[in-house]
Amino acid sequence: MNWDKVKNILIIILVLLNGFLFISMQESGAKRETDAKINEYVFTVLEERGITITCEVPDISGSTKIVHFGQAGFDKERVLSVLLDLEGPFEPTQTQFENNEKKVVFINPGFSHFYFTDSSKKTEQVLDIHQKSAVKKYVLDYLESIGVEWSDHIVYDYKVNEKEKTATILIYQKYVGSVLYDNFVRAIINETGFILIETAFSQINGIEISDQSSLLKPHQVLMKFFTEETIDSKVILIEEGIKKNTFWDPALSEEQAGLCWKIVTEKGHEIYVSLMNGQEVK
Repeated sequence: MNWDKVKNILIIILVLLNGFLFISMQESGAKRETDAKINEYVFTVLEERGITITCEVPDISGSTKIVHFGQAGFDKERVLSVLLDLEGPFEPTQTQFENNEKKVVFINPGFSHFYFTDSSKKTEQVLDIHQKSAVKKYVLDYLESIGVEWSDHIVYDYKVNEKEKTATILIYQKYVGSVLYDNFVRAIINETGFILIETAFSQINGIEISDQSSLLKPHQVLMKFFTEETIDSKVILIEEGIKKNTFWDPALSEEQAGLCWKIVTEKGHEIYVSLMNGQEVK
């Protein structure tokens, strides 16, 4: 074997590779510089409109995602058995149920979203509301008891009200790394258990993932939706997630959801905007 020839070939390959890496780094650096200039311009325009951005403005992460949800929701009989100790059969269209000062109200025909309230007198302490991990486990155990198990989730919000002696927790399901804004549980709890639970869940049938370079960036959304007429002028959160109604085809036996930007203002207003078509997602 001619080692000199092999060595020369390796040197050529290394030179070409270094050249490619140098060009890639230059392009990456130019892109970062361009993005920084765009953000600076957007901030200037928004400031002139009286809009303040107090949070980080993220870049798009990952690829286009479209999640397919089944239309069927919870097992109504299981929910009512666990929460109200009621046994069926029940009227198919009935949505409100009560027993022993406890109430369940389903708020959509597919039984995928409901509220539970408990006004009964309880004295036994079941958890410490200051222990976030214990409260989270208590809520996840509740989900499992009604037939919902999430392999991935995020505790999105957790607050303790010392005056009321209650804790409020909000947990979202996560799927392929993205938050599913339509699959969640929000609960108010005291040391004796649940006071109120809001639960929403739809079964996932599948997901489509593809590369798409034309996804809208946050600065485009901010420029469109925050004008001089905007009532709430301070943006405190911008993040990416997945929400239903980004796409909807009534001919299909399922619902679809796509990537969106979630923008939250200081006064608590939440705006969801599709990354794919720039339309607000209600």
